[in-house]
Amino acid sequence: MINPTLFQLMNNYCGIYLYVTLPDAPGEDDASTIASALTKIGEEYLDIHTKNRSNEGRQVIQLYGRKLKYVKLLYAT
Repeated sequence: MINPTLFQLMNNYCGIYLYVTLPDAPGEDDASTIASALTKIGEEYLDIHTKNRSNEGRQVIQLYGRKLKYVKLLYAT
């Protein structure tokens, strides 16, 4: 089932991230990691949990999560 609020939040973060980081946008190989980080941020903000995460790639997802939050802060200033 699709959560429209989560989608809107992820879409907003993704747009801001790309706007601020262009022309140094991430490559296609980082897309799934960024999507996981966006989902994690959305789950935290909305206090929901859509799936269990394994420990694989957890540090990378946390790194992108911090980057996404920092970029959102830069955009807001």
